Amino acid sequence: MLDYLDNLLKSRGIKDYDDLSSDEKAEYFKMLEIAESATITLEDVKTHIKAMKDAVEFALANEKITKNEDLFLKARLKNYLFFENVLNKPERARHMLAQYGRNKGV
Repeated sequence: MLDYLDNLLKSRGIKDYDDLSSDEKAEYFKMLEIAESATITLEDVKTHIKAMKDAVEFALANEKITKNEDLFLKARLKNYLFFENVLNKPERARHMLAQYGRNKGV
């Protein structure tokens, strides 16, 4: 299971566990514990996405972040909002995806 999580991190552009923030490391260990002990449920994923979204919102509230950090955090927040919509409201997610495609000219 550890190989799976490592491959997942690498597929997201994270080369090393040390690249994760402290909140992400805590969530990583929670997800690892869940993965080793039982089957991951949809509710587990929803809880994880919400926790990560909250962590990003908290980081954005910090007044001492660089422009690049701000941009990176906003991109992560947008992804978490999209995932949350996919999990909670499939019809809303389809609308967001269609809107994204129109904005990108797809």
